[in-house]
Amino acid sequence: MTRLFQPDFHSRRLPVWEKAGDEEAKLAREAVRILWGHASGGSVRVAAWGKANSRNYLIGDRLQGHMVLKRLPDGQHYRAALSMIRVAAPDFFPLHYPALDRAFVPEYGGFAWAFMARAAGETFRGEWLPEVGHVVRLLLEALAKADGTGLGPRAPMTDDEVRLLVAMNDPAIQEHLEEVLPERGRLRALPLRPTHIDLHPHNLLVDRRGHVTFLDIDSIRLATVPVALGFAAFKLCRQAHVEKAGSGDPRNLARRFLRRALGAAIEGADDLIWIGAKAELLKRIAFIEAEKRKGRTEWLVDADRHRLGLEEIEKMRPW
Repeated sequence: MTRLFQPDFHSRRLPVWEKAGDEEAKLAREAVRILWGHASGGSVRVAAWGKANSRNYLIGDRLQGHMVLKRLPDGQHYRAALSMIRVAAPDFFPLHYPALDRAFVPEYGGFAWAFMARAAGETFRGEWLPEVGHVVRLLLEALAKADGTGLGPRAPMTDDEVRLLVAMNDPAIQEHLEEVLPERGRLRALPLRPTHIDLHPHNLLVDRRGHVTFLDIDSIRLATVPVALGFAAFKLCRQAHVEKAGSGDPRNLARRFLRRALGAAIEGADDLIWIGAKAELLKRIAFIEAEKRKGRTEWLVDADRHRLGLEEIEKMRPW
Protein backbone atom coordinates (compact mmCIF):
# COMPACT_ATOMS: atom_id res chain seq x y z
CA MET A 1 0.00 0.00 0.00
CA THR A 2 1.35 3.45 -0.97
CA ARG A 3 2.15 5.65 2.00
CA LEU A 4 0.41 8.99 2.29
CA PHE A 5 2.08 12.40 2.46
CA GLN A 6 5.15 11.49 0.42
CA PRO A 7 7.19 14.23 -1.34
CA ASP A 8 6.00 14.92 -4.89
CA PHE A 9 6.83 17.34 -7.69
CA HIS A 10 5.47 20.27 -5.71
CA SER A 11 7.94 19.47 -2.92
CA ARG A 12 10.84 20.47 -5.17
CA ARG A 13 12.46 23.85 -4.58
CA LEU A 14 13.04 26.46 -7.24
CA PRO A 15 14.82 26.61 -9.52
CA VAL A 16 13.19 23.65 -11.22
CA TRP A 17 13.95 24.93 -14.70
CA GLU A 18 15.41 22.29 -16.97
CA LYS A 19 16.79 22.21 -20.50
CA ALA A 20 14.01 22.59 -23.04
CA GLY A 21 13.65 20.21 -25.96
CA ASP A 22 14.79 21.41 -29.39
CA GLU A 23 11.28 21.95 -30.76
CA GLU A 24 10.14 23.77 -27.61
CA ALA A 25 13.20 26.01 -27.67
CA LYS A 26 12.69 26.79 -31.37
CA LEU A 27 9.07 27.84 -30.77
CA ALA A 28 10.02 29.96 -27.77
CA ARG A 29 12.88 31.73 -29.58
CA GLU A 30 10.66 32.54 -32.53
CA ALA A 31 7.93 33.88 -30.24
CA VAL A 32 10.50 36.18 -28.60
CA ARG A 33 11.73 37.33 -32.01
CA ILE A 34 8.21 38.19 -33.16
CA LEU A 35 7.34 40.10 -29.98
CA TRP A 36 10.59 42.00 -29.37
CA GLY A 37 11.72 42.29 -32.98
CA HIS A 38 15.43 42.06 -32.23
CA ALA A 39 16.33 38.61 -30.95
CA SER A 40 18.14 36.12 -33.11
CA GLY A 41 17.90 32.41 -32.46
CA GLY A 42 21.31 32.33 -30.80
CA SER A 43 20.73 35.22 -28.39
CA VAL A 44 17.88 33.62 -26.46
CA ARG A 45 18.45 30.88 -23.90
CA VAL A 46 15.41 28.74 -23.12
CA ALA A 47 14.71 26.52 -20.11
CA ALA A 48 11.48 24.67 -19.40
CA TRP A 49 9.61 24.32 -16.12
CA GLY A 50 10.45 20.85 -14.86
CA LYS A 51 7.18 19.18 -15.74
CA ALA A 52 6.09 17.79 -19.09
CA ASN A 53 2.69 19.50 -19.25
CA SER A 54 3.69 22.88 -17.77
CA ARG A 55 4.30 24.96 -20.96
CA ASN A 56 6.24 27.62 -19.05
CA TYR A 57 9.68 28.71 -20.25
CA LEU A 58 12.43 30.77 -18.68
CA ILE A 59 13.91 33.08 -21.29
CA GLY A 60 17.39 34.51 -20.96
CA ASP A 61 17.71 37.38 -23.46
CA ARG A 62 20.85 39.51 -23.77
CA LEU A 63 18.86 42.74 -24.07
CA GLN A 64 15.74 42.12 -21.98
CA GLY A 65 17.24 39.97 -19.22
CA HIS A 66 15.22 37.12 -17.71
CA MET A 67 11.52 36.75 -18.30
CA VAL A 68 8.96 33.96 -18.30
CA LEU A 69 7.20 32.94 -21.47
CA LYS A 70 3.90 31.09 -21.13
CA ARG A 71 2.37 29.08 -23.96
CA LEU A 72 -1.41 29.38 -23.89
CA PRO A 73 -4.09 27.17 -25.40
CA ASP A 74 -6.64 29.96 -24.81
CA GLY A 75 -5.25 33.46 -25.27
CA GLN A 76 -8.68 35.09 -25.05
CA HIS A 77 -9.30 33.77 -21.54
CA TYR A 78 -5.82 34.82 -20.41
CA ARG A 79 -6.37 38.34 -21.74
CA ALA A 80 -9.63 38.60 -19.76
CA ALA A 81 -7.94 37.37 -16.57
CA LEU A 82 -5.02 39.75 -17.06
CA SER A 83 -7.34 42.72 -17.60
CA MET A 84 -9.22 41.83 -14.43
CA ILE A 85 -6.23 41.44 -12.12
CA ARG A 86 -4.70 44.70 -13.31
CA VAL A 87 -7.74 46.42 -11.82
CA ALA A 88 -8.64 44.17 -8.88
CA ALA A 89 -5.39 42.59 -7.65
CA PRO A 90 -2.29 44.06 -9.35
CA ASP A 91 0.03 43.55 -6.38
CA PHE A 92 -0.59 39.80 -6.18
CA PHE A 93 0.76 38.78 -9.62
CA PRO A 94 3.94 39.19 -11.72
CA LEU A 95 4.33 42.19 -13.98
CA HIS A 96 3.30 41.48 -17.57
CA TYR A 97 4.94 43.45 -20.31
CA PRO A 98 5.37 45.45 -22.38
CA ALA A 99 1.68 46.48 -22.55
CA LEU A 100 -1.57 44.54 -22.62
CA ASP A 101 -2.08 44.98 -26.35
CA ARG A 102 1.42 43.65 -27.00
CA ALA A 103 1.49 40.96 -24.33
CA PHE A 104 0.57 38.24 -26.82
CA VAL A 105 2.05 36.73 -29.94
CA PRO A 106 -1.24 35.65 -31.49
CA GLU A 107 -1.46 32.04 -32.52
CA TYR A 108 2.21 31.50 -33.37
CA GLY A 109 2.75 27.76 -33.66
CA GLY A 110 -0.94 27.18 -32.92
CA PHE A 111 -0.75 28.88 -29.51
CA ALA A 112 -0.94 32.32 -27.96
CA TRP A 113 2.02 33.42 -25.84
CA ALA A 114 2.30 35.75 -22.85
CA PHE A 115 5.44 37.34 -21.41
CA MET A 116 5.94 38.35 -17.80
CA ALA A 117 8.71 39.44 -15.48
CA ARG A 118 10.41 36.67 -13.58
CA ALA A 119 9.00 36.91 -10.06
CA ALA A 120 11.43 36.88 -7.15
CA GLY A 121 11.25 34.51 -4.23
CA GLU A 122 11.06 30.88 -3.25
CA THR A 123 8.24 28.45 -3.63
CA PHE A 124 6.07 27.79 -0.59
CA ARG A 125 7.58 26.53 2.67
CA GLY A 126 5.46 25.00 5.40
CA GLU A 127 6.77 27.45 8.00
CA TRP A 128 4.97 30.23 6.13
CA LEU A 129 1.59 28.51 6.37
CA PRO A 130 -0.34 30.97 8.61
CA GLU A 131 1.02 34.08 6.85
CA VAL A 132 0.29 32.62 3.43
CA GLY A 133 -3.20 31.71 4.64
CA HIS A 134 -3.85 35.38 5.37
CA VAL A 135 -2.60 36.46 1.91
CA VAL A 136 -4.70 33.76 0.22
CA ARG A 137 -7.71 35.22 2.01
CA LEU A 138 -6.88 38.72 0.73
CA LEU A 139 -6.40 37.41 -2.81
CA LEU A 140 -9.64 35.45 -2.92
CA GLU A 141 -11.62 38.34 -1.44
CA ALA A 142 -10.15 40.78 -3.99
CA LEU A 143 -10.87 38.46 -6.91
CA ALA A 144 -14.39 37.64 -5.70
CA LYS A 145 -15.35 41.32 -5.90
CA ALA A 146 -13.94 41.80 -9.41
CA ASP A 147 -15.70 41.92 -12.75
CA GLY A 148 -15.27 38.46 -14.23
CA THR A 149 -16.39 39.30 -17.76
CA GLY A 150 -14.69 37.02 -20.26
CA LEU A 151 -13.56 34.41 -17.72
CA GLY A 152 -14.43 30.80 -18.41
CA PRO A 153 -16.70 29.05 -15.87
CA ARG A 154 -15.59 26.09 -13.78
CA ALA A 155 -18.61 24.72 -11.97
CA PRO A 156 -18.39 21.94 -9.36
CA MET A 157 -18.63 18.42 -10.75
CA THR A 158 -20.89 18.20 -13.78
CA ASP A 159 -23.32 15.36 -14.49
CA ASP A 160 -21.03 14.10 -17.25
CA GLU A 161 -18.08 14.03 -14.86
CA VAL A 162 -20.11 12.10 -12.29
CA ARG A 163 -21.12 9.53 -14.93
CA LEU A 164 -17.50 9.15 -15.98
CA LEU A 165 -16.35 8.62 -12.39
CA VAL A 166 -19.06 6.01 -11.82
CA ALA A 167 -18.09 4.23 -15.05
CA MET A 168 -14.49 3.92 -13.84
CA ASN A 169 -15.79 1.40 -11.28
CA ASP A 170 -12.95 2.16 -8.89
CA PRO A 171 -14.04 1.31 -5.30
CA ALA A 172 -11.72 3.91 -3.76
CA ILE A 173 -13.11 6.67 -5.97
CA GLN A 174 -16.70 5.54 -5.44
CA GLU A 175 -16.32 5.84 -1.68
CA HIS A 176 -15.39 9.51 -1.91
CA LEU A 177 -17.88 10.19 -4.68
CA GLU A 178 -20.70 8.88 -2.48
CA GLU A 179 -19.68 11.38 0.19
CA VAL A 180 -19.51 14.35 -2.19
CA LEU A 181 -22.67 13.75 -4.21
CA PRO A 182 -25.19 14.57 -1.44
CA GLU A 183 -23.46 17.95 -0.98
CA ARG A 184 -23.15 18.76 -4.67
CA GLY A 185 -26.40 20.70 -4.62
CA ARG A 186 -25.09 23.00 -1.89
CA LEU A 187 -21.86 23.59 -3.80
CA ARG A 188 -23.68 24.32 -7.04
CA ALA A 189 -26.04 26.73 -5.29
CA LEU A 190 -23.14 29.00 -4.36
CA PRO A 191 -22.34 31.81 -6.83
CA LEU A 192 -19.55 31.46 -9.36
CA ARG A 193 -17.04 34.22 -8.72
CA PRO A 194 -13.60 35.05 -10.12
CA THR A 195 -11.13 32.92 -8.20
CA HIS A 196 -7.80 31.11 -8.56
CA ILE A 197 -8.53 27.41 -8.85
CA ASP A 198 -4.97 26.05 -8.66
CA LEU A 199 -3.23 27.44 -5.57
CA HIS A 200 -0.51 24.88 -4.89
CA PRO A 201 3.08 25.22 -3.57
CA HIS A 202 4.59 26.03 -6.98
CA ASN A 203 2.01 28.66 -7.83
CA LEU A 204 3.13 31.11 -5.20
CA LEU A 205 6.49 32.66 -4.42
CA VAL A 206 7.60 34.41 -1.21
CA ASP A 207 10.47 36.89 -1.38
CA ARG A 208 12.86 38.02 1.37
CA ARG A 209 10.47 40.77 2.46
CA GLY A 210 7.64 38.27 2.88
CA HIS A 211 5.77 39.50 -0.19
CA VAL A 212 3.71 36.75 -1.84
CA THR A 213 3.38 36.60 -5.63
CA PHE A 214 0.86 34.23 -7.20
CA LEU A 215 1.47 32.55 -10.54
CA ASP A 216 -0.63 30.84 -13.22
CA ILE A 217 -3.05 33.59 -14.18
CA ASP A 218 -4.87 31.31 -16.61
CA SER A 219 -6.12 29.38 -13.57
CA ILE A 220 -8.34 32.34 -12.65
CA ARG A 221 -11.87 31.20 -13.50
CA LEU A 222 -15.47 31.79 -12.52
CA ALA A 223 -15.71 29.15 -9.85
CA THR A 224 -17.05 28.33 -6.40
CA VAL A 225 -14.74 30.02 -3.92
CA PRO A 226 -14.99 27.38 -1.12
CA VAL A 227 -13.89 24.71 -3.63
CA ALA A 228 -10.88 26.80 -4.64
CA LEU A 229 -10.02 27.48 -1.00
CA GLY A 230 -10.46 23.82 -0.12
CA PHE A 231 -8.01 22.79 -2.81
CA ALA A 232 -5.52 25.45 -1.65
CA ALA A 233 -5.85 24.32 1.97
CA PHE A 234 -5.23 20.72 0.98
CA LYS A 235 -2.18 21.39 -1.21
CA LEU A 236 -0.46 23.89 1.09
CA CYS A 237 -1.17 22.01 4.33
CA ARG A 238 -0.08 18.79 2.66
CA GLN A 239 3.28 20.32 1.79
CA ALA A 240 3.72 21.64 5.33
CA HIS A 241 3.08 18.13 6.66
CA VAL A 242 5.50 16.58 4.14
CA GLU A 243 8.22 18.94 5.36
CA LYS A 244 7.67 17.63 8.86
CA ALA A 245 8.32 14.12 7.50
CA GLY A 246 4.75 13.18 8.33
CA SER A 247 5.15 13.79 12.06
CA GLY A 248 2.42 15.47 14.04
CA ASP A 249 -1.26 15.81 13.25
CA PRO A 250 -2.04 17.32 9.82
CA ARG A 251 -5.39 18.51 11.22
CA ASN A 252 -3.52 21.04 13.34
CA LEU A 253 -1.86 22.47 10.24
CA ALA A 254 -5.22 22.71 8.51
CA ARG A 255 -6.71 24.55 11.49
CA ARG A 256 -3.79 27.04 11.50
CA PHE A 257 -4.16 27.74 7.79
CA LEU A 258 -7.94 28.11 7.80
CA ARG A 259 -7.90 30.29 10.89
CA ARG A 260 -6.14 32.90 8.72
CA ALA A 261 -7.64 32.03 5.33
CA LEU A 262 -11.35 32.08 6.08
CA GLY A 263 -13.08 35.39 5.49
CA ALA A 264 -16.60 36.77 5.51
CA ALA A 265 -16.67 36.97 1.70
CA ILE A 266 -16.08 33.23 1.33
CA GLU A 267 -19.58 31.82 1.54
CA GLY A 268 -20.08 28.42 3.11
CA ALA A 269 -16.38 27.65 3.32
CA ASP A 270 -16.44 26.74 7.00
CA ASP A 271 -18.40 23.52 6.50
CA LEU A 272 -17.93 22.85 2.77
CA ILE A 273 -14.18 23.36 2.65
CA TRP A 274 -13.12 19.71 2.65
CA ILE A 275 -16.06 18.51 0.58
CA GLY A 276 -15.01 21.17 -1.91
CA ALA A 277 -11.42 19.91 -1.88
CA LYS A 278 -12.58 16.38 -2.62
CA ALA A 279 -14.94 17.63 -5.34
CA GLU A 280 -12.02 19.38 -7.05
CA LEU A 281 -9.80 16.28 -6.95
CA LEU A 282 -12.63 14.15 -8.32
CA LYS A 283 -13.16 16.69 -11.11
CA ARG A 284 -9.46 16.42 -12.02
CA ILE A 285 -9.59 12.63 -11.98
CA ALA A 286 -12.59 12.75 -14.33
CA PHE A 287 -10.69 15.09 -16.66
CA ILE A 288 -7.68 12.76 -16.78
CA GLU A 289 -9.93 9.77 -17.49
CA ALA A 290 -11.69 11.66 -20.30
CA GLU A 291 -8.34 12.62 -21.83
CA LYS A 292 -7.09 9.04 -21.56
CA ARG A 293 -10.14 7.80 -23.45
CA LYS A 294 -9.23 10.23 -26.24
CA GLY A 295 -5.72 8.80 -26.38
CA ARG A 296 -4.12 11.78 -24.60
CA THR A 297 -1.77 10.66 -21.85
CA GLU A 298 0.14 13.79 -20.76
CA TRP A 299 -1.89 14.12 -17.54
CA LEU A 300 -1.73 10.47 -16.45
CA VAL A 301 1.26 11.26 -14.26
CA ASP A 302 -1.11 13.18 -11.96
CA ALA A 303 -3.84 10.54 -11.65
CA ASP A 304 -2.41 8.52 -8.75
CA ARG A 305 -1.47 11.70 -6.90
CA HIS A 306 -5.09 12.88 -7.00
CA ARG A 307 -6.34 9.49 -5.81
CA LEU A 308 -3.97 9.55 -2.85
CA GLY A 309 -5.04 13.13 -2.21
CA LEU A 310 -8.58 11.96 -1.50
CA GLU A 311 -7.21 9.79 1.31
CA GLU A 312 -4.91 12.54 2.57
CA ILE A 313 -7.86 14.94 2.89
CA GLU A 314 -9.44 12.44 5.30
CA LYS A 315 -6.41 12.88 7.57
CA MET A 316 -6.70 16.67 7.49
CA ARG A 317 -10.35 17.33 8.11
CA PRO A 318 -11.24 17.94 11.75
CA TRP A 319 -14.03 15.35 11.92
